[in-house]
Amino acid sequence: MRVLVIEDDRASQELARRVIAALGHDVLVASDGPEGLEVLARERPDALVVDMRLPTMNGWIVAAEARRAFPRLRIVGVSAGLADERERAVAAGCDSFVEKPYDLKALRAAIS
Repeated sequence: MRVLVIEDDRASQELARRVIAALGHDVLVASDGPEGLEVLARERPDALVVDMRLPTMNGWIVAAEARRAFPRLRIVGVSAGLADERERAVAAGCDSFVEKPYDLKALRAAIS
């Protein structure tokens, strides 16, 4: 699978890239919402992993836009796990939610 990771923090972006690559997937990266939506439209990956707390355009907006444009896309929201983030992510169009730091098993299950 090709997986797009939209993450603004460089260390978290690299960690997500490494974890997802270790699962055997090709990884594309973007640093913010607008860039991520451009990569999504251009590259048409199989799955999207999006940080919910992005600057400029947050992950809830990105997920909603991605869901409208690509109804079958697998979307995984990620964040440090504040109480209401999981529900908000699902309401925005995410199929699942994974808390940071990334858990390999949870991320694998969410992407599959």
